[in-house]
Amino acid sequence: MLSPIGNVLGALLFSATSSMAFAANICPMEKTLEFCVAGAADVARLRSLAQNAGWKIDGTHDNFGEPLPRSGSFIVFTPEGLRFTVLYQEYASFSTVTCNFETLPSMQESKSYTGCSVDEAKRFETEFRAVWSGKVSRLQGDLGYAFMAEDGASWMRAVVSPGGSFEMTNIWIDSYSLKK
Repeated sequence: MLSPIGNVLGALLFSATSSMAFAANICPMEKTLEFCVAGAADVARLRSLAQNAGWKIDGTHDNFGEPLPRSGSFIVFTPEGLRFTVLYQEYASFSTVTCNFETLPSMQESKSYTGCSVDEAKRFETEFRAVWSGKVSRLQGDLGYAFMAEDGASWMRAVVSPGGSFEMTNIWIDSYSLKK
């Protein structure tokens, strides 16, 4: 049984998505690996990955050219219509990045559900673990799970609510890195 807040949120979500005509289902996990996980806490690398063929970047609030310390954000759009928001802070010896898959704007842009199958979720976990040479642990929650990874001077947390074939998937990645 949903709480009153859950009922209100469900009604808002239904009203926001009920007028959309969805053509297909698209799982954002592969693009999250290609972009958020591959870029980690390296803002220059994330900006470079956002230059892939067919990808678009909105750098309206990107302060990458400013001297350190700096903070900023940018939005990235994949050719499939998936949207990621990147928030960052960079210091001379430390950087932190949050890379968030934007569920509802992605559904509206791609005209697709953003659910992932069990096989896609397993592949995400396998590939996420393959990226890290250090320790990776998995924490299970009521609505999803998180991976906590550490590798010397880098840390990453991937929070995943995988949804299902016709449910919404939500993913965000927090990355932290000491600079050498």
